[in-house]
Amino acid sequence: VSTQSTGADWCKIVFGICFFHAVVLERRKFGPLAFNIPYEFADSDRECAIDNFKLFTADGELPWDALQFITAEITYGGRVTDAWDQRVLKVVLERFFQPASLEPGYLYCSSALIPLL
Repeated sequence: VSTQSTGADWCKIVFGICFFHAVVLERRKFGPLAFNIPYEFADSDRECAIDNFKLFTADGELPWDALQFITAEITYGGRVTDAWDQRVLKVVLERFFQPASLEPGYLYCSSALIPLL
């Protein structure tokens, strides 16, 4: 699925990537309740995800399936060795990195009080 990219969409997607990165880092603090194995995610993972986003959208199209796969399976998933942790990572990423996140009034959490941009 591809959609046309605009400046406002670009900002929302980059924000989503950064928010996802923050959530993944925060989950580490919860030990085995968050991930079965502790992983050392770094700022370079976020930077690589944003660089991949720029690379894949240089022509103005948003290849969501490719971007989600690259981010979940390679950029962040390359560190993840447990199948259940990989599944958690993909589910969390889908909340922040999907076509619906570009809709006006999209909420990352249904109980959130402040809508995205």
